[in-house]
Amino acid sequence: MTSTLHSADESPAEVPEFPMARAAGCPFDPAPGLYAQREQGPLTRVRLWDGSTP
Repeated sequence: MTSTLHSADESPAEVPEFPMARAAGCPFDPAPGLYAQREQGPLTRVRLWDGSTP
Protein backbone atom coordinates (compact mmCIF):
# COMPACT_ATOMS: atom_id res chain seq x y z
CA MET A 1 0.00 0.00 0.00
CA THR A 2 1.43 3.38 -0.95
CA SER A 3 0.36 6.61 0.65
CA THR A 4 0.60 9.83 -1.32
CA LEU A 5 0.53 13.14 0.53
CA HIS A 6 0.42 16.47 -1.26
CA SER A 7 0.24 19.99 0.02
CA ALA A 8 -2.75 22.05 -1.06
CA ASP A 9 -0.73 23.96 -3.67
CA GLU A 10 1.07 20.93 -5.12
CA SER A 11 -0.42 18.72 -7.81
CA PRO A 12 1.00 15.24 -8.54
CA ALA A 13 2.31 16.47 -11.92
CA GLU A 14 4.52 19.06 -10.16
CA VAL A 15 6.40 16.50 -8.05
CA PRO A 16 9.81 15.91 -9.68
CA GLU A 17 11.14 12.42 -10.35
CA PHE A 18 14.06 11.17 -8.27
CA PRO A 19 16.81 10.61 -9.07
CA MET A 20 16.97 13.51 -11.52
CA ALA A 21 18.86 13.23 -14.79
CA ARG A 22 22.31 14.80 -14.66
CA ALA A 23 23.99 16.88 -17.33
CA ALA A 24 26.42 14.99 -19.57
CA GLY A 25 29.30 17.41 -18.91
CA CYS A 26 30.27 16.25 -15.42
CA PRO A 27 28.65 13.41 -13.50
CA PHE A 28 29.55 15.09 -10.20
CA ASP A 29 27.58 18.30 -10.88
CA PRO A 30 24.11 18.45 -9.32
CA ALA A 31 21.19 17.76 -11.64
CA PRO A 32 19.99 20.92 -13.45
CA GLY A 33 16.49 20.51 -11.99
CA LEU A 34 17.92 20.64 -8.49
CA TYR A 35 18.61 24.37 -8.79
CA ALA A 36 14.91 25.07 -9.40
CA GLN A 37 14.00 22.94 -6.39
CA ARG A 38 16.38 24.92 -4.16
CA GLU A 39 14.47 28.11 -4.98
CA GLN A 40 11.26 26.57 -3.60
CA GLY A 41 12.84 25.84 -0.22
CA PRO A 42 15.23 23.51 1.55
CA LEU A 43 12.88 20.49 1.43
CA THR A 44 10.62 19.26 -1.34
CA ARG A 45 8.68 16.15 -2.25
CA VAL A 46 10.02 13.87 -4.98
CA ARG A 47 8.49 10.92 -6.81
CA LEU A 48 10.35 7.64 -6.34
CA TRP A 49 10.40 4.59 -8.62
CA ASP A 50 7.39 3.08 -6.82
CA GLY A 51 5.24 6.21 -7.14
CA SER A 52 5.56 7.25 -3.51
CA THR A 53 6.29 10.90 -2.73
CA PRO A 54 8.43 11.20 0.42
